[in-house]
Amino acid sequence: MPIILGSRIVNQDEKFADAFKEEAQELLAKMEEVILLLENDPQNKEQINNLFRTMHTIKGSGAMFGFQQIADFTHHLETALDSVRNGELLLCSEFINLLLRSRDLIQEMLFSTKEDGSKTPEIKQILNELENLEAKQPSPIQTSKNFKETTPAETIPPAQSVYRLRIVFNPEMMTTGLDPLCLLEELHSMGECVLSVQTDRVPFFEELDPEFCYFYWDAIINTTASLADIENIFLFVQDESQISITRLADENTEEDTNHKRLGEILIERGDVTGEQIQKVLKKQKRSGELMVEEGLVSEDKITSALAEQKMIRRMKRGASQPNTIRVSIEKLDRLINLVGEMVITQAQLSQVSTRFQDTDLLTPIENVERLTTELRDCALNIRMLPIETTFVKFQRLVRDLSAGLGKDINLITQGGETELDKTVIERIHDPLVHLIRNSIDHGIELPEDRQRAGKSSKGTICLTAGQAGGEVIITIEDDGAGLDRERIRAKGIERNLISESDNLSDSQIYNLIFQAGFSTAKKITDVSGRGVGMDVVKREISKLRGSVSIESTQKGTKISIHLPL
Repeated sequence: MPIILGSRIVNQDEKFADAFKEEAQELLAKMEEVILLLENDPQNKEQINNLFRTMHTIKGSGAMFGFQQIADFTHHLETALDSVRNGELLLCSEFINLLLRSRDLIQEMLFSTKEDGSKTPEIKQILNELENLEAKQPSPIQTSKNFKETTPAETIPPAQSVYRLRIVFNPEMMTTGLDPLCLLEELHSMGECVLSVQTDRVPFFEELDPEFCYFYWDAIINTTASLADIENIFLFVQDESQISITRLADENTEEDTNHKRLGEILIERGDVTGEQIQKVLKKQKRSGELMVEEGLVSEDKITSALAEQKMIRRMKRGASQPNTIRVSIEKLDRLINLVGEMVITQAQLSQVSTRFQDTDLLTPIENVERLTTELRDCALNIRMLPIETTFVKFQRLVRDLSAGLGKDINLITQGGETELDKTVIERIHDPLVHLIRNSIDHGIELPEDRQRAGKSSKGTICLTAGQAGGEVIITIEDDGAGLDRERIRAKGIERNLISESDNLSDSQIYNLIFQAGFSTAKKITDVSGRGVGMDVVKREISKLRGSVSIESTQKGTKISIHLPL
């Protein structure tokens, strides 16, 4: 239900729920990526911890924004994964399958009615299978044999670090049903924490809105948690709030900051200036007392700074700041449109200056031209994303589809750092899906067929991206049986696409598969065989002003996509 505040109508959950959904999709993509990495390396403790933190973030934020079913379900998964972290449960293939199914179920629940209960049977089934799996867990002796032997270095507890936070929530936060104290309590649970409330932004009584949060907090925390763990607490309110996190010291750095002065801490925080400190130091009283008397800072700020000074004495200094910000695509598009109009205006201005030959205008107009060019390039680069964001999604596709077809296939990706416009990456996704599915279904043979042909029973698909000149080249290459040239030619003659007298090159023959309805499959499967798809692939790539080509031998097939930058 919306809350009516004067002439404003505030939807209690909608705004932050949308933010949660957007962030949760990224977390679920990361979750899938980590699960697939663990399938090949189940003893990787770092990835197990990454998966645990991801689940914890989904659970905590889901509960905060009303997705209680997701939070409860993820809590059970988190508990089971904690058993893996403690060496009490093996991360076997059955567990991996349950984790992937759970990830897909959370994705479905995310976009269904929050508490409609439609997924309850599926939740119960997964939890029952998880319970049965835990019941079948090996004995502690077996577990210790299956896990790598722990080295002395691995038994060392995590290093302690001291962080400073300034937490300024959006004043309207509570009008949406969110409680800032929940976030502060979660922060406090991470270790030794000193919270100091700051009240200098509270307005006079007649200007005060009782539904607004005017307080903000300074926090000093001594914890084994990482910077990412702390950032995750505020993940879904960071866009509307000002959250500053700085690592002040840890046990491993060499720089000694045991005796950092109170004034230095306040200057670092931005609460006072160096000039103000120097003025105060000319007097005889203690600097903290003097600054309070001068009205430079409140007693609360002095208390918070003293807490930091006390905690930092046993630690070493280091610093870290978040360096990313989430911006909606609509704002980026608006920025690029404005930059485009500015480029046009700048060109008109240059023509006018040339006509009048005014030397006084020459230098500033040249500067405007240079700055406009830099601004244009910068704005366009904002939309550029590494294609790896799409590549990682195909690991799951290859895993599930090859298992369903009884094949053993490994996907190798290279050049994921190659950048493309966000829109191009989104539009190239479906064509790549179809090409990879074709390679799995038609290209890679069954294990026994590969062995008879003198190949490894495990097939390989290599997905590569790279930049050459003014274009990006994406290739999908498999080590399968290759295309049947004569069968394709016969099918082309049958459909009157070519005649028997045509003397065509291999490339021309292979390009026939891009014709609508063209298929040489001997049987239709759930994956392919109806002749629908390859023509769509070519059409979509052509819309992006790109081209596609095919090379094939008995050792495999290579499809290359050329896209202009």
